[in-house]
Amino acid sequence: MESATSVPTSVALENKKREQKFRKKDPRSWYNISKSISELGDGDKVAFLEKKYTELYNEHRSLEVEHQDLISNFQLLMKEKDHISNEMAKSMDIRTRLESVCRELQKQNKSIKEENGLKLKLEEDRRKEVTTQFQRTLNDINTMMDENQEANMKLLGDNQDMAARIAELYGQFDARENDLQKLNKQMELEKQLAKATIAKHEYELQSEREVWKKEMQILRVELAKSESNCQVLEKTIQKLEEHINVYKNQYDNFEGTLTKSNKMFEDCKGEMIKMTKKIASLDKDALNWKQRFENAAQTIIELTTDKHKQEIESININKKFLQLQKLCRQLQLDRASYLKLLKANNIEPVSEIIDQEPVEVSEKSSKKEIELKYLQNELKFIQSQLNLVDKISNSPKTPSNPSATEEKLTET
Repeated sequence: MESATSVPTSVALENKKREQKFRKKDPRSWYNISKSISELGDGDKVAFLEKKYTELYNEHRSLEVEHQDLISNFQLLMKEKDHISNEMAKSMDIRTRLESVCRELQKQNKSIKEENGLKLKLEEDRRKEVTTQFQRTLNDINTMMDENQEANMKLLGDNQDMAARIAELYGQFDARENDLQKLNKQMELEKQLAKATIAKHEYELQSEREVWKKEMQILRVELAKSESNCQVLEKTIQKLEEHINVYKNQYDNFEGTLTKSNKMFEDCKGEMIKMTKKIASLDKDALNWKQRFENAAQTIIELTTDKHKQEIESININKKFLQLQKLCRQLQLDRASYLKLLKANNIEPVSEIIDQEPVEVSEKSSKKEIELKYLQNELKFIQSQLNLVDKISNSPKTPSNPSATEEKLTET
């Protein structure tokens, strides 16, 4: 630590010594000015200080101007630096792009070289194939030439045969020409005969023309009559045209009605299509309702079976109810007989309070079920009375009816 602190202190001392030497040498330093002022008077001191101040002020102004110029130059240099840095960045980007493009071009050159090599190989193979095909065609042509020579030799023989045949035909042609000359002579004779017949026919035509003229006069008279008839027919035609116009108007009306009917037919057709769609939807609904009907029928069958079971149960309950009524009547008779016995023996009947369970009757339960529950409660009460009578009466004069009633109760 001491060595580290000693180094900067020594440097600072050296700097101070240098500044002191510079100040001593510089005439504008306060040290030199104070020496020069000490020898002068007060007025001279002020004048000397004014000079020094003006010099320093002028130097300060010049330095400020230079400083501003340096600042402007510095700003320009900074702008140039920024511009150069931007250009450098752009050039670097361009360089990277060019490098990438060069790499791609090298790859493309390699691929092109490979493709060219493949193409050269293919072209060489094709050239070899073409040469082989050319040689084959030459061989075929040579064989064809040989075959053609043989065919030409055959044709020469055929031509000689044809020349002999043509000579024979020429002789036949001369003979036929002689025959034709004879036929021409015969035709001239026939022409003369035809001229005579034509003269005869002309004479006949003249006679026929005279007859035709007479017929023409008759026809003219008939033509006048026909013209009068034509005028009448024209009038009738006009009337018929009027009728035709009427019928035409009627036909136009008929066409209008037809167009309307066609429109109505198209509308009906559209409605028919809609109705078919509705019918399809109704068929679907009908199928759904049919399925529902089948389900309902199944539920009805199940309900009928349940109802049948309930009817059977109600019949059984009615039977039990009748049996219980009979038992109750017998028990009432037995009770009356027991009461008579108690009175005969001067024993007061004991009425025990039986805690009957409250019977909750729902609104949906039937009257028969209520009566059955009521009878069951009465039976319980009667059984309790019988038990009391058995306890009280220890005598052997008990009737036989209570045992029977008890057996019936157990059976029920």
